[in-house]
Amino acid sequence: MQLYKDNNLTVKYAKESSALLMTWSGYTNDDTYCNLIDLINKLMVANKIKRTLHDVREHKGITPKSQDYAAELSLEFRQKHWQMDKRAMVIKPDHDVFSKYGVQRFVKKVEDIDYEGQRREFFDDVEEAYAWIMG
Repeated sequence: MQLYKDNNLTVKYAKESSALLMTWSGYTNDDTYCNLIDLINKLMVANKIKRTLHDVREHKGITPKSQDYAAELSLEFRQKHWQMDKRAMVIKPDHDVFSKYGVQRFVKKVEDIDYEGQRREFFDDVEEAYAWIMG
């Protein structure tokens, strides 16, 4: 079921596995990105989400400010609500240098935080990621 769609983000809900499936595209400035992250967190709470799939293959790089905001909200969400079961991120292996750096910086930031056994994987194939997140 589609919960949200605009030029930068599509959010679908897979009720059977309590998963949000997000597809990002284009460039998002800091304000837009932070507003979309806030929206995602509200959808996660409202739908008691345990798993997320982030398809960022077509998303352009985000600023360090946006990366920090997303990492901080991720930790805050986990502490306030519940432990996520699985998180998957799909990236293009040939991402442009800015997008690749942005993903690496975000990953490093969240890996520095104790996620108490949350399973996180990175894929370059969305179908493979979808099978993993639903399994």
